[in-house]
Formats: sequence, structure tokens, C-alpha cells
Amino acid sequence: MYSLVFDFNLSTQGHDAERYLVSIIEEWPELYSEVPGVHGTIFMLNALGLGGDYSFRQVVELDHPRAIRGIDEGMQKNKRWAASRVQWLKHRKDARSYLLKHDDEETGFTERLSKPSETALVSMTSARVNGDGRKAFSNSLSSSLRNIGGVDAVRSYKPLVHSANEHGVQLWAMISDYDALADVGEAASRAIESTGAGVVQTSQVFGIMRAENGVFMHSA
Repeated sequence: MYSLVFDFNLSTQGHDAERYLVSIIEEWPELYSEVPGVHGTIFMLNALGLGGDYSFRQVVELDHPRAIRGIDEGMQKNKRWAASRVQWLKHRKDARSYLLKHDDEETGFTERLSKPSETALVSMTSARVNGDGRKAFSNSLSSSLRNIGGVDAVRSYKPLVHSANEHGVQLWAMISDYDALADVGEAASRAIESTGAGVVQTSQVFGIMRAENGVFMHSA
């Protein structure tokens, strides 16, 4: 399994931005679901600036990378999708995308992500690890995260295609609220210490966006 990740900022703010976000949250999952090999679409919101330079994130779950071709063809040939793309280009300020491969067995992470609680957050730890330390770091941190109270699910990723220098092995943890962040940070520090030199680590926190009856909602 793979995740195609889009980070983006909008040119609009406030209620105009929320109205546009509601429109894509309601429309895009159906469009993506028509593409063979696509298994889900999740939208996230930068939590109080803790998510870095991009305010929003879309995660598309894929069976295989060739599903990306199907997405591109859908954007070109599907009239609804083409119309939606026109609006996207009007509202988008900047964006980037990258492709990640799931580096662990199915852990129920996708299911938890698609049905979040009102306070659920996603903590993301990324590390560039030299040599053979990648797997050791990933295994150590993944094991520690699963033993933390308030961590509901964990997924490990390895990067396949990316444009940002900081992207390395990534571990995403679904956490119940902000209180779990301290334990997640300590677990990351321990994993880095046990791996040794050559680790550059970054972390981000996102809430999960949803729309209910045309109303914009999020857990951040």
C-alpha cells in the first residue's frame, strides 16, 4: 500500500477558505473513489502552526503507484473533476506532493484515520537516517509509540518520491489529544539515541478536517 500526500496553502482565508474546503471535502473523495486502486481520501489541517509551512494536507491511499496515472486521467477526462480543478487552481496558493510506501503490516491506521474522534490528532515524526539505521529507528519508534497511552494507531512509511530535503522515514501516530505529544516526543528522542549519529529529525502535528451538513469542522 502507498500514500500520495498533497500539502497545500490557499489564496483565500476565513469563511471563504472554509467554504472552499467544505466543497472539496464533500466532492473529492467520491471523485477519487472512481479510480481503480484508490482506497480513501483524508484531509488534514495544520494544528496551530505545528504542521510546518503548509496549512492543509490531503492523503490519498493507493493500492499501487500506477493508480496515480488513473487519477491524472480522471482529472483530465471527468467533467466534474475538470470543473473542480478549475476552482482548485483559483483557490490554491502553493502546493507540493510526495509518495510514501507503507513500511509495516496493516495496523488499522486507515480505519482510525477515516473515523476520528472530535479531538484526534496525527503526530508525524520524520527522520533521515544514515546507513542501515533506518529500519532500526523505525522499529524502535514504532514499538515505543504503540505502548503509549493516548496513541490509537501507528503507521510507518518510507519515502519513494519527494521534493523536500527533510523527508525521510516517517512514523504517523493517531493520538487522542495534545496531552500525548510529550510522550511521543520522548519516544522519538529515545529512538534517535538508540540509533546513533546521523539522524536528522522533524515533527509535525495535524488535525483531521471533515464537513457535516455543509459545516466545516476539524479536530485541531
